[in-house]
Amino acid sequence: MTFPEILDAIEALSGDELAQVERLILQKKQKTDMPDLSAFEVLSDNALWDIVNTPFDVIKNARMRQLDDLRDTRHLTSEEEKEADDLIQAFDKYILRRSMAMVTLQKRGVDVMAELSRQ
Repeated sequence: MTFPEILDAIEALSGDELAQVERLILQKKQKTDMPDLSAFEVLSDNALWDIVNTPFDVIKNARMRQLDDLRDTRHLTSEEEKEADDLIQAFDKYILRRSMAMVTLQKRGVDVMAELSRQ
């Protein structure tokens, strides 16, 4: 299929189909938008613990739950789906950063799980 044919096919998509294409494009972009995790190796233990102990953004978390609850009652609009995807991407990055900080501390000989259970 040529690029002009692809563009013509996109023009014929319904709103729901277009939203699916947008989600696929976002997922593809996310795979190439990985943070540089090598920088964690040079951070101090205190800086790594700050990352581990920083909670996910409360407002983003509340909105993510709100959208999830809406999904139980109806289909989300394409704008809401995009917002949900963006929030999930933000949460994924948060988890990735936090996990990498924990792994870096563990590699330095810190028993991270024991320390977290004491908090």
